Amino acid sequence: MHKTDRIAAKRLRLPSSVLVAVLLAGGSSSMAQTGLSCGSLFGALLNSPVQSVQVCSTSLQGLYEAGIRDVGASLSSYAGDEAITTVARLNGLAATASFAQASANLEFSIPELNILQTFAGGTRVASARLMHDWLNNNADLRGRMLQHQAAHSAVNPVTGPGGVLSGAVGLDFGASFDEVATRIATTQANAQSGVGNLIGIGVLVSQHDIAGATVRTVSAPLSYTVRNDIDPRRQALLRASLGVVDSAGTKSRSGRVSAGYRFPMSDEWALTPMVGVSLSGSDAHGFYTGVASGSIASTYLIERDGFDISVGNMLGYYRSFKPPGVSYGVDPGLQVFALRNGILISQPITLGSRKMSVEYGLSDTRYLGDALYQKSAQDISISLGTNKSVFSARSFFRATLALQKVRDGHGVALNVNYWF
Repeated sequence: MHKTDRIAAKRLRLPSSVLVAVLLAGGSSSMAQTGLSCGSLFGALLNSPVQSVQVCSTSLQGLYEAGIRDVGASLSSYAGDEAITTVARLNGLAATASFAQASANLEFSIPELNILQTFAGGTRVASARLMHDWLNNNADLRGRMLQHQAAHSAVNPVTGPGGVLSGAVGLDFGASFDEVATRIATTQANAQSGVGNLIGIGVLVSQHDIAGATVRTVSAPLSYTVRNDIDPRRQALLRASLGVVDSAGTKSRSGRVSAGYRFPMSDEWALTPMVGVSLSGSDAHGFYTGVASGSIASTYLIERDGFDISVGNMLGYYRSFKPPGVSYGVDPGLQVFALRNGILISQPITLGSRKMSVEYGLSDTRYLGDALYQKSAQDISISLGTNKSVFSARSFFRATLALQKVRDGHGVALNVNYWF
């Protein structure tokens, strides 16, 4: 954990006893709707017998410092021994920490996870430090917290839009379908000899507005494709991606590597199995987790006069794991099957004197298995690019604009790629 980027505090006019009762009765959803007005993922109400203050933070560390350890800096009336209750929201998960009148013992609870712990230090600051160390060293609890957030929070850096899970599904589907779908059935009559291998670089930026929060992502997809000299449709695929996700001000990093092989089953049909590993997290979120996956995708092309229709189907299995040797590494215990189906309509166009193609896409993603708040996503896209025939040695590029619908929100993404 690290020093928070932003901490905001403001006085509330309601009596502290009323606020605490409302929050404890309503849980995390009531906290978002009536108790806290924070735009960040982490927030709390600090309550003394005479004062209530709201604290907002972009990190768990910042919330701990302002909401528990340094309550005197947040409560102007704090004398040092009065009863203090902190009612917190940890990205959709309710928690409380309290000191009784004239007591240095700190009681910490997460009702939805059946957690109740008392920390007895010589001073209130010492008790707060004991709680801090206990949370840092309790990977199992932080994994359970992340699992709960995945099931109850619309914004989540693992399973939400822009998260490591949805990113892995998108990369796997893109490698098997979006990159080559409209050109797998081209006959070899016009094939060039020694087409060589392909290196791909790109940039993907997106923004989602979900449940009153904004999620922004920036990533750099990279690829290397080994094309068979005899039949370039047979391809070994290596893929990687590095990215940053900003979830309502809380930043996390992610990375993925994957490999697969494209098998042409006929002139119109190809199968692509892939395996991959992703890592995601940050000190601000208080976790780092991994996702291992295996998937198989089918791509089928129907050629028509003046346009092509491509149909893609993918089934993938994604499972979380604790990254070895990583501080704050946790395993939320997630096991998910992803089903993604898509269709692309491609037609040739001429811009100036340059021959290009435009593609209109529609896809649907469904998640089965463990409970997730974001269970599905629908995308509609339009892209413009140059030739991407597997039988051509020429470089090509493609720019894609996509709109996405998810639960409680929507997003837009721009993906620009160049292969050479």
